[in-house]
Amino acid sequence: MKPDEYCRDQAAPTGSSFYYSVLFLSAEKRHALTALFAFCREIEDSARECSDPALGQIKLNWWRQELATAFGGRAQHPVTQALLPVAARFGLPQELLLQLIGGVESGLLINRYTDFRSLQDYCCRTSGLAEQLAARILGLSDPNALKHAQQLGLAFGLTHVILNTRGDAIHNRILLPQDELERFGVSAADILNLHETENLKKLIEFAIDKAESCYNRATSEFSAVERKALRARMALAAIYRSLLREIRKDGCRILLRRVDLTPIRKLWLAWKVWMEV
Repeated sequence: MKPDEYCRDQAAPTGSSFYYSVLFLSAEKRHALTALFAFCREIEDSARECSDPALGQIKLNWWRQELATAFGGRAQHPVTQALLPVAARFGLPQELLLQLIGGVESGLLINRYTDFRSLQDYCCRTSGLAEQLAARILGLSDPNALKHAQQLGLAFGLTHVILNTRGDAIHNRILLPQDELERFGVSAADILNLHETENLKKLIEFAIDKAESCYNRATSEFSAVERKALRARMALAAIYRSLLREIRKDGCRILLRRVDLTPIRKLWLAWKVWMEV
């Protein structure tokens, strides 16, 4: 399989939210974002799918070595073969990609977060950093703009925490803050045993409110020029926000069933952003 095809299968399969968010980009930037987020998916899967943290660290160390090899001109993995020309074309520093691996590694070693501040730090070191890299691909370089992109990444990160609650529980991970579990009377056993309670539904609704606030804050900080440059990420934000609203309408029952949007609705949401911005 060619590197671009491999990355597309990893990050942008037809029908995915990401697929529709980048659909209206130029081919060059669409391929570049796909390569970046295929890399993100690879390293996240290295951590998420390992029940043994030591094995996960071995995999992440392999990716560190593969990055060094790739930037030395000898990429072996299809993802780094696709990512290397993107890094050269758009100025993606090797150090930032290594920091992204470090952020994912921090989540591998910690499967509980005591409070929102610690979860926020994790999200900023993972999805926040990924958004800074994406912003560079989309033409932004101003430090303030990159800082705002990190805030958008925080909103994406919180969305992923909500959407992945069931999958994380299967791997003995609970990323919803422990103090918030206590506040709403939700036990770890409830989540790990996929036992939906009224208290859990209230907690998820609270988490959705917090994610919505992060989206509002992040998107309001961008200038008109920055919003136009980041239309692909604004489109993804629109899709995710609509998905969170559907979860709320469904009663926040995230442990027993997965809520998704139809492909035509994702397409409409993405198109609407591109027409409005």
